[in-house]
Amino acid sequence: MAAIKTHCLCWSSCKGLDHYPALIPSAPDASWYPDKFMAPKEKNEEALDDALKVIWMMHNQLLSLGFKNEQILLIGFSQGACLLSQYVLTKPVKFKAVALLTGGYLGPEGVDWKFRGDLGQTPIYITTAKNDDWVPPARVEETAAVLKLMNAKVKVDIFEERPHEISPIEIPLSAQFIILSFFTYSFYKCG
Repeated sequence: MAAIKTHCLCWSSCKGLDHYPALIPSAPDASWYPDKFMAPKEKNEEALDDALKVIWMMHNQLLSLGFKNEQILLIGFSQGACLLSQYVLTKPVKFKAVALLTGGYLGPEGVDWKFRGDLGQTPIYITTAKNDDWVPPARVEETAAVLKLMNAKVKVDIFEERPHEISPIEIPLSAQFIILSFFTYSFYKCG
């Protein structure tokens, strides 16, 4: 198993997942796109296209090393989670698991990207907080709904109150969710 991690270096200390190889892309000037993630599409589109190409290249690098999609984890925080949301929704395949910590798909309220495809029951964990000004709970819920329509197994946690950061509880909850995905996929296939 291998991972692509965006904007979440704290995962290196995560017990149970710390021994897997990971590709960690670096955002130019520490930002994947110039405006807020819910800005009009055209404000982020060029940078977003470039950022998605970076993730696509890393995904393909893992495939060329012999990893299958079902062995690849995607883990992101904030802009990284938004970027990975967009990637999963535009390049849908069955991944091992996806953790979108405080993120959702890009674009203004009411945008219809016309996402289509099958995520093959990929387990996806997505979070935010009720007081998060950057990633509102409504967008996380919208993203979760689209992921479910595309055949993902989605768990959403909207925390009561916390700063715009990965809270101490999110790392073990994400790790637990990912580790449980190792076992539950075959269980659901048998049921």
